[in-house]
Amino acid sequence: MPTLIFDIETIGESFDALDEQTQKALTHWIENDDALEEKEKQGKIQEVKDKLGLSPVTGEIVSICVLDYEKEKGVTYFQTRDKNIEPFSENGIEYKPMNEYEMLKKFWEGAGLYQNFVTFNGGSFDVPYLMIRSAINKIRPTKNMMSNRYLKS
Repeated sequence: MPTLIFDIETIGESFDALDEQTQKALTHWIENDDALEEKEKQGKIQEVKDKLGLSPVTGEIVSICVLDYEKEKGVTYFQTRDKNIEPFSENGIEYKPMNEYEMLKKFWEGAGLYQNFVTFNGGSFDVPYLMIRSAINKIRPTKNMMSNRYLKS
């Protein structure tokens, strides 16, 4: 059975780029905590800003790495600010710059060819993040990776 190993990397939006209502929604509990001193409040607000990439609503995928276990070949799709980077290969891995929408399309096209998936923390982070970002980008997944792995027939 073909096995696909994958991992994603994410980044959060700039907190300052969020609208004022969203900023307040993310930090109101800190601002309203009278037990915290101003320095502590600022530290907690910074923590919120630093963790925006952990939510698919305030973050996005900047790279998806996939490896075909049996073929020992893989692809890394990645976003870059440098528009002059051309795709390249190194040690059996192809590197392809593209935007998040293109990455998700390519990931789901490839995932449709596999039955087994291996991730680190995939059920708790990578797969839900991929599913939500795919929905935001109006991309239909080709596999249900959220089913209970112990109930397969």
